[in-house]
Amino acid sequence: MWALFLESPHALLLSGQSGRVLYQKNAREAIYPASTTKMATALYALHLVEENDLDIDQLITITPEMLKITTMRKKIECHFTMEPYILEPDGSRIWIRKGEKYPLRTLLYGMMLASGNDAANAVAEGLGGTIPHFVEGLNQFVQSIGCQNTHFVNPHGLHHPDHKTTTFDLALIGRAALNHPFLCEILNAKEYTCPYTNGGPQGSKPFVIRQENLLVTGGKFHYKHSLGGKTGYTKTAGSNLVAISCFPFRSVIAVVNNAPDKLACYRDIIQLFNQARSEKTSKRLLYRMNDMHFRKTIKRGDRPLFAILETDVWLEYFPSEEPSLETELKWANLTLPVRKNDKVGYIEIRDQNAGVIKTVPLYAASDIHYKERTWPRVLALLALLSGLIVVTSLIFQRGRQKVQTADGE
Repeated sequence: MWALFLESPHALLLSGQSGRVLYQKNAREAIYPASTTKMATALYALHLVEENDLDIDQLITITPEMLKITTMRKKIECHFTMEPYILEPDGSRIWIRKGEKYPLRTLLYGMMLASGNDAANAVAEGLGGTIPHFVEGLNQFVQSIGCQNTHFVNPHGLHHPDHKTTTFDLALIGRAALNHPFLCEILNAKEYTCPYTNGGPQGSKPFVIRQENLLVTGGKFHYKHSLGGKTGYTKTAGSNLVAISCFPFRSVIAVVNNAPDKLACYRDIIQLFNQARSEKTSKRLLYRMNDMHFRKTIKRGDRPLFAILETDVWLEYFPSEEPSLETELKWANLTLPVRKNDKVGYIEIRDQNAGVIKTVPLYAASDIHYKERTWPRVLALLALLSGLIVVTSLIFQRGRQKVQTADGE
């Protein structure tokens, strides 16, 4: 494990390809995720769109329930017994209004780029029928991708004592986002122009939603390899960031939680990204071409099949995620004749998660023909012998008849 000096009390770096934890710091402790919750909300929303064959541009009507608002002070006074999705006046919004209709696509961009809590409620009610029903499905969804210590009570992340997760679970959500091209497109956008529907916040003109994530927007913390991510802040949760980066041959998800301030988030994330980027790969020889021969008997073949490798087989990997390997030899469905250099099978090399790392083809070392059958020759020989016996018997009988005739005379 690398020795890093991070300001955030909770941090984790996860390999996008293998899912291996490359670095962790208090990553399994419960934390408040704030608006990083919205990455999970977006993932689940897109899952519902795909599962139910919905239109990403379907219109969602803004209802009063989506826009309910109160202060944190009142939430505390009633011991958080009111609906946990109710908005707060100082929370981020895109200022949608009751009765307006917005495409789901617009609300997703508003939720992820500008961190609109009102947009998150609109997505939840629009797809779930009610916000609580959507959140119930959201919890089941994140559990299905491995988040065993996550419990959400709203779709946006405004503080509630029961709205908790872990840094590790947020990394799993980030990894799932990495594998969703449309969500990555949203996360990496610098801005999005929202089409006018029926009286948007800028009158009859389209309005622009701008990206909050400094890794994407440019400036001191711009990171050219970043695919984006999701920021989050509340007074209780502190500053949080889930971020994704893709380098040549490697993708990683970095998460920091409860950082002392927003800029500390970016400093820590960039330090994690740079550590992953600077790691050099190692190589391990798995099979030497001249040392490996694989044998198989083919029915009716005139000789056993010997299969060989075309080249040495090497595994290239990052030392921080060296895989445990298992291999399996798989023969092709072979029919005679087999010609020299025909592909006759392959070796499948898998990692500890049963993921296929590579397949290595095997080739025939020599020709294999049908074995010449001996039984037709045997039958022919037996027929010949039978014929000779018959002929010899006839000659013998005729000879005896002649002798008997001579004796009678």
